[in-house]
Amino acid sequence: MSDPAAADAIVAALPPHKAGLTIEHNPHRANYETVAAWADDRKPDWHDDAAKQRAIDADDVWFMQWYPDNTVGFFSVAAPTLAELLAFAAE
Repeated sequence: MSDPAAADAIVAALPPHKAGLTIEHNPHRANYETVAAWADDRKPDWHDDAAKQRAIDADDVWFMQWYPDNTVGFFSVAAPTLAELLAFAAE
């Protein structure tokens, strides 16, 4: 990334995590799945049904999983855009 301020803004938008955090774009495509099939298998949290439907309709999804305290428990969220993903993870 050529803009350090933009990179810092993204890092500041991430949820607190003492263990790992991953962000994926279109992970369903690695297994030739639809967003709907991938979501049924992974069961991430979505902000609402409308966000999930937009991702399904566009065949485009962003996914984040993080471990807030240690590697025992994690959160996973999905959204149709990166901006929505970061906003939902911050809630």
